[in-house]
Amino acid sequence: MTDIVTIQGDTRIVAIPIFDVDTQSFATLNDVANVEYVVATEPSPDAVLQRYELSDSNIQILERQDIDTVQLDEVENLSATDTVIEVRIPPEDAQAFAAETLWHECQVTDIAGDVTTVMRGDFQVQPSATNPS
Repeated sequence: MTDIVTIQGDTRIVAIPIFDVDTQSFATLNDVANVEYVVATEPSPDAVLQRYELSDSNIQILERQDIDTVQLDEVENLSATDTVIEVRIPPEDAQAFAAETLWHECQVTDIAGDVTTVMRGDFQVQPSATNPS
């Protein structure tokens, strides 16, 4: 389970490392058909507040060294060339989230159609004095 904290109205980068259990190494993600990342009030399709997919400009597959953010807590122990999925939550989306604990989840679909949930956990939104809701 991957838990994160963000401030209401702030841009937030969520970096998700992908480990291939078959090869015991970091996956290259060359055979990815789609990545889907959701923020929801609970783990239910009916509770989704925001959805991002690989076809959106908010999701990229990068090497750790190419992540453009000041908050790297999710990937601080990775090498520079390990592969991660970077999800950029823009400020207007983060502003719409209530200041409470939400849910987030990421699924990867490969070109064979296999779906794997690679991350899920609490998504805590804290209130902001400069970006009040």
